[in-house]
Amino acid sequence: MIMKKYVVYFWMLTILLLPMKTKAANITETSISGPKEVTVGQEFSLRFQISTDCSQMGDNPVIVAAEGELKIDSDVLIISKAHTDYNNLTTNVVLDDNQYTFVSQSNETQDETNMACDNFYVDVTFLIKNTDATSTTIQLGEVSVDVLDLNDSNGEPKKLTFTAHSSHTIKIQQDSTAKNSSTNKATNSSTQVSKSSNTYLKSLSVAEYDINFDKDIQEYKIEVDENINQLQVKAELEDTKATYQIIGADNLKEHDYQVTIVVTSELGTTKTYYILAKLKQHEKSSSVTNNMGENDSVNDSKEDDTNSTKIVKYIMIGVASLIGIIIMVLVFYKIRDHKINKMLDDL
Repeated sequence: MIMKKYVVYFWMLTILLLPMKTKAANITETSISGPKEVTVGQEFSLRFQISTDCSQMGDNPVIVAAEGELKIDSDVLIISKAHTDYNNLTTNVVLDDNQYTFVSQSNETQDETNMACDNFYVDVTFLIKNTDATSTTIQLGEVSVDVLDLNDSNGEPKKLTFTAHSSHTIKIQQDSTAKNSSTNKATNSSTQVSKSSNTYLKSLSVAEYDINFDKDIQEYKIEVDENINQLQVKAELEDTKATYQIIGADNLKEHDYQVTIVVTSELGTTKTYYILAKLKQHEKSSSVTNNMGENDSVNDSKEDDTNSTKIVKYIMIGVASLIGIIIMVLVFYKIRDHKINKMLDDL
């Protein structure tokens, strides 16, 4: 009877020291909303929404980060900027190996009283650049959100992943000038001279910065001071009958520190040049690698703290187990001595 009592105490102590089970949360669905019809040269925005169920994720769950793969036709669309007011997250669109991804991350100035865990969204602004396309489809690929319980001081964000199948098709309208040009070309094709398809820039420069321009190189990188929000970009066309448009130079922050120069030939073909600005002091903007670097150091610190906590728990379990074994051994010997003494008394 005494031995059973100690065994019960031992198992109760072991159960209390075991790590608590993680509460569940999940992504339920995704969606894309926005205009169904746009005109060539027009900017438009689409809202990408991720619905989450955080009801089983503690008392005060919030989304502190999110990512989503964007699948677009880069010959038709240009991504000019991304934005979300959700939980005051900072949002960028990153291009890596021809894959566009929106990345939303928390910042140090967040007001935790205004944060929540419900339907996350991000608004992405696009520009139609191809005059020949009649429609285009935007798709949302794999998405993920990081959920954190603010009431759990020792908790870590839980990453939820979901393979989305959301898509949004847009009909592209030609502007009146393009339509008239197309009609005149068909009517007078026998007398017109063939149009040029030259989309090269002859020169490209940024005031106070050296970019070593080469017409065959379409991407250039510069470093800017934190207080710089505008760039003086000058471009000269190789073919005077072509046209060009500069996007983002007047407001770097709104365009994720990316300047886009779209060249349209007389024939209507396009070529895009990029100037990617990087902050000298704060690694924030067009490169996701820098953003992830800061978060990695924070996550490593949190991981070390969590590992230390787990080690302490396992040590306590080991000590409790050892104590339990010692107690059982002592009880065994006590019972055995008691029986031996009783047998000697009987003799």
